[in-house]
Amino acid sequence: MDKQQLEEHIQATATEIFSLAETARRDGREDFKSLKTKLAADIWKWCAVVFGSERTGNAGVEIMECIKRSLSSFKGEAAGYMPYIATALKTELWRAAVKAALEERCLIHLPDKKQRMIKQFLHFAKRCGKDITNPNVQKLIAKECLCTVEEIAALAQYYARSFVRGDTIVSDDGEERSLWDVVPAKDATLEETVMLKTELERCLTEIDKAFAAAQERTKPYLSALITHRLLVKLESAQADMDNAIALLRAASFAKTKEAQKIIAEYQKGGAFCTQEDIAKHFDRDKTDASRTLKNFWKKCQLV
Repeated sequence: MDKQQLEEHIQATATEIFSLAETARRDGREDFKSLKTKLAADIWKWCAVVFGSERTGNAGVEIMECIKRSLSSFKGEAAGYMPYIATALKTELWRAAVKAALEERCLIHLPDKKQRMIKQFLHFAKRCGKDITNPNVQKLIAKECLCTVEEIAALAQYYARSFVRGDTIVSDDGEERSLWDVVPAKDATLEETVMLKTELERCLTEIDKAFAAAQERTKPYLSALITHRLLVKLESAQADMDNAIALLRAASFAKTKEAQKIIAEYQKGGAFCTQEDIAKHFDRDKTDASRTLKNFWKKCQLV
């Protein structure tokens, strides 16, 4: 079959799948499993035609995971599924190819702290309307971060394809998720949870409850640590930071001058303070900061 015929087959199967009750899909009923297998087979053929057999064969895991996620994350009319999965697959395969190329060339041998700082500069430049793939912009960032232009260019290329795309995000582990989903880690605590939109609102409410019960003398320190951790986690999740910050500013725990200063510093872009920096400001050490946060998360009813 050619590309058009395969797309027609995929669309027809998807229409059948989305006509099933949500419970049938969630419970993995036999008719759903059969249609899912048929859909995956046609999508594999479509990928081979569009991207080539070699590239498709080297991205087997990415393709199957992308198909699986699409059946749970797609929320539009069934007629729009083919454009949706096509865009998702193109992005996923492009991203996999870039990641493989970067790993092969080993262009980035930078400490995590340094990479995070560069990503913040890239994010700030992007928000200011700068094209982060522009060599001149990369030179400015390289000068600011004291890195080579090659390192900045490689990270910018990777970052440009890993940011928010429509109503989905692609995290550092390569997984595409709904922008407003919550993705708990194994045996998740707040410390290990990606929080977005409605889930973030719920988390902030619970944090405020636990924060209100904390000792007054520790609140400035605790407020700064919590605010910093949430900003780092949300940025790592590639969240819509403008919306997230608006929610943070409305939270009671973030109304301290320490928290407001950290939020303002983040919004300026560029180098951002670390958890260790906050600990030093309060005459504590990094170990104390980690322990303080860990104990606080336990008090939050977020399971």
